[in-house]
Order: sequence, then C-alpha cells, then structure tokens
Amino acid sequence: MPLAGTFSTMPFADLLQWLGDNRRDGTLAVALDFEERYLRFERGQIVAYGSDDPMARDLGRLCLQRGLVDEPALLRAVELQAKSQMPLGDVLVAEGLVDANSLEKAVRAHVEETVLSLFLWPDGRFTFSEPHAVPSLEAHDWIPVEFLLDEAIDVREVLMEGMRRLDEWNRIVKVLPSDDVQLHALGPAEDLPVLEDIAAHPEPPTLGGLLAERNDSRYAICEQLVRAFERGLLAVEAGGPQPPPSTNRGATTVEHLLRAAESLAAEGQHDEAATLLRSAVGIDPFRAEARALLGKIGAAQLTALYASLPRDHVPRAKLSAARIATLPLSPRERRLLSHINGRWDVGALALTTALGELETLRALRRLIHAGVVTLSPPATRS
Repeated sequence: MPLAGTFSTMPFADLLQWLGDNRRDGTLAVALDFEERYLRFERGQIVAYGSDDPMARDLGRLCLQRGLVDEPALLRAVELQAKSQMPLGDVLVAEGLVDANSLEKAVRAHVEETVLSLFLWPDGRFTFSEPHAVPSLEAHDWIPVEFLLDEAIDVREVLMEGMRRLDEWNRIVKVLPSDDVQLHALGPAEDLPVLEDIAAHPEPPTLGGLLAERNDSRYAICEQLVRAFERGLLAVEAGGPQPPPSTNRGATTVEHLLRAAESLAAEGQHDEAATLLRSAVGIDPFRAEARALLGKIGAAQLTALYASLPRDHVPRAKLSAARIATLPLSPRERRLLSHINGRWDVGALALTTALGELETLRALRRLIHAGVVTLSPPATRS
C-alpha cells in the first residue's frame, strides 16, 4: 500500500526525513492547490523531478532564466529537437549552445529550489509509491517528463536548508507583510544586488512589482531585502499609493489577484476566481486572506460539482484502454482513470485519490464531458 497523507498530519520536513533515514526507493507525488510535483527517490536520495505544470518542467525556459542561452539559440535548438526527437538538453549540449556542466548545475539548482519551496507550504497532499507499485516514472504516462540528475541530492542537506528557511520566513513576513509595501533603497551594497534594481526605478517599486520583474525565487529576493533592511540600507513603506491596474507593473501581485478574485466570486465565477487565488497562493503561500478565500470558493465549487456528480453514482470507463492511451488527457485525468474500476462510487473516489476531493471531481467532470467516462446510478436491490 502506498503511503499517503497531508502536510497537516505529516509535515513535509518529517516526510523527507523519513524517506532519507529509511533509504527508500520510489516516487513521491505532492499535490498542491494548483499543480502536482513528483520526486523520484533512490536509496533515500532525490534523483529526478517532474511536474504536471508544463512551465515548471520547461528546460528551455529554465535555460533562459539562468542566462545559459538566448532566445534565437533556444529556438534553433527546439527546431533541431523536433526533427531529431532527441531530448532538448542533449541537443543544447551537442550543438555547443550550453555547456554540459552548466546545464547540470542549473537543473540541480532548479530541483533543489523546487523541493525547498515545499517547506513553506502548510497544506498539501502526498502519496509515496514503492518501486513495485510504480516501476519507473516513464512506465506511467500520467507522470510528466522529468528533470534527471547526474548526481543525486542528499536529503539531509535539503532538510537542513529547508528548516532554516522555514524559521527565516517567519522573520521575513514581519518586515515584508504584503506585496504592496513600497521599497526605498537607501544605499548600495555589493552583496545585495537587489538594491541596485530598486534604485533604478523612477518611483519606489512595490514588493510585488519587484518580484514580477526578477527571475529569482521569492524567498531569495525577500531574504536579500530583509538583510538590507536590518543593515539600514532599505526602507519599507506600507500601503503606498497604487496606480490603476492597467498601468501598474505589479498588477499581478497578491493584492490585486485577491481583489480580482473577490469580484469574480461575487459574480459566481468560482472556477475563474480559484485560478487567480491559486496564483496568489503560489506567490505567497503564507497569505492567510488568499487561503481563506480559496477555501470558501472551494466549498462552493464542491457544492456545484456534487450537484452534477452525485456521490452514490459509479463512474465507468466508456472507452477501451488502447483508445484512451491515444487521447490527449492531462496527467491528473490519467491518474484518476487508473482508480476508476466500475465499483467505487463518486464519493469513494473523491476521498481515496491523492488528487484531493476538489481536483478529483473536476477531473471526473472533464472525463465525462470528453466521453471517456460514463456515470451510472447505483444498482437497485430487489
């Protein structure tokens, strides 16, 4: 049986330590509010990473962000990759566009940063499957393409850094409580390049605006800002004047996402509002207002979904496995299909899949609309 649970009952740090101390082999699937992430473990060490979010596993985008390649060179590599069907990383190295060592360092840093970000998620669901249940990531088409590591990541190192960040984050939010605080650079420092970015603005930027402009992780930027604040090189002003959303470079910050989501929710557009709130929570996992509103909207979505997907009705696959394999389904939809057995009803599926109740019902609704699954009422007893 796979190990499954939530971060509220087993925090990510405890889960990671258990996997490392027991030198486990297998695949850890973590379901957040808006994406799933996959970590492959061998002997308790992390050897690969995947996600059902294409942006999170886009190697080309990663190379651009890290400055390893420019857009013309990347476009050339993508064209060659389409013709050769080779992995994009192999094409980049073979064509001399990216150094192999630099590419490996970038991938490793990306995977480490992704794992470390999970420490800041108070909510989340997980499933850990042993190799006998999931022989390899490639063997299951519902698991996306992954980043493979030449050298495994030691869980102990990640665990120490993750716990340090978790403690540090409590200090960060006291200095930077909102994305709408305005930042004033009071002096330069060679070890704090973020101050130069702030000083280059004609008007003091908001934290949200600064985050939208830079490719670094939210934690890395905020850590620099707090160090600058503590050294008297940064002033933080709360609640500065805000330009209209159409002209504000920080219009995609948490505050603006919240206001837009509230308007959509008031109009009954819960799916659209939830999409904005997931983005807000992705930017700032500790924003209580965003998580509270997301919870209310989630409850409204569940009510609407159960109205069309009765708990006692039984889903059944309508197409053959061979036909389903050819369809352009999402990883979540394929994962849900693996649980549909013609015996479990909607209520049982919603509670037993690692996707969570809301995402299970949303995926089930899409499968029904696509004609892949049919829903039958419970059998009557004579």
